[in-house]
Amino acid sequence: MRILLAILCLAPLLSFAQPNSRQITGLWVKYKAEMKDGSRIIDRQNSSEQFLDYQFNDSGTGKKGTDPLFDPSNVFYSLKKDTITINYQRWVMEKTFPDTLKIRQVSADTDLSEVRVLYFVNVNRARLGYKGSFDAVLHDSVYKATTLLFPQCKDRLDDLLTNLHFNDVSGTLLLHFVVDKNGKVQEYGNSPNDSIPAKLKASVQKAFENSTWIPGMLTYRTVNVAVDIKLSFIQLEIEGDKIERLLVSYPFMPVIEQLGNKVNSVGLEASNSFFNTAADEMKKGNFASAAEYFGQCIEINLKAYYLRAECYQKLGQLAKAIADWKYLASLGQVKAKHYLEKNDHK
Repeated sequence: MRILLAILCLAPLLSFAQPNSRQITGLWVKYKAEMKDGSRIIDRQNSSEQFLDYQFNDSGTGKKGTDPLFDPSNVFYSLKKDTITINYQRWVMEKTFPDTLKIRQVSADTDLSEVRVLYFVNVNRARLGYKGSFDAVLHDSVYKATTLLFPQCKDRLDDLLTNLHFNDVSGTLLLHFVVDKNGKVQEYGNSPNDSIPAKLKASVQKAFENSTWIPGMLTYRTVNVAVDIKLSFIQLEIEGDKIERLLVSYPFMPVIEQLGNKVNSVGLEASNSFFNTAADEMKKGNFASAAEYFGQCIEINLKAYYLRAECYQKLGQLAKAIADWKYLASLGQVKAKHYLEKNDHK
């Protein structure tokens, strides 16, 4: 009888250790990445190239998104005990629960700083909808699990920009627009740049204004989401041949934004909730928790940057505090410049 009870108690744990296709199906979104030795994967190009999500189907196929807004590619996968193989790349499933997943790259490399470890959350089974959010201050590979699902462009980026012609053009174009609740592009604008011909700017504007999107969602309700995209036009010369390249990166990942002069009530309500929770945690001396909550509302409430920096400072994480102050200083915040002058030498 005792043996039978022991088996029954172990059965749920064994089910986690032996993942099956039913358990792995659904949309998995990366919220953190690191190397096996614990070091971070730094996205030095600010391209969000380390962003990942997987949509697994029961059939052993699915889609892999390496870009937060565009270009999901088809993949196949297979499961065998604690190993998942995705397009010939094998990963060890170190922790598998219904709504979280930790996988480690299978590699012959003995240098642990070269072995990737990824953490995912399952959007379908998590209590709330989740999508990763790029840390705009640190520009690294830590993505916060938030209740905001990014808008998703129905057009492939290559197709969207296929008619652009930029012979002998070099320079950068910063785009800003809002994807509204209906998936329509509103309030399009771009940065002034004399090196980009007016005709090319007009072509880019037309391409994005005519694009179609799945609207962003916050706790299962559609919201207006602002998108910032950086297009870098580069001319290279290799062995006498001129090559044109277009690099796409994201200075900031999409955030809830006002449309016209009206702040989206859902976004503002969520932001205020995060801010109030963070303030309460800070009063209790829970600075690590407070910093996390402030990070959820920094794009709407600028004061959260200052308070998060203060939390980092109290935690002894001065480098993170300085990163926040540097961002604020770049926006012309005199107070932040004062903090930098006082602490940057430490």
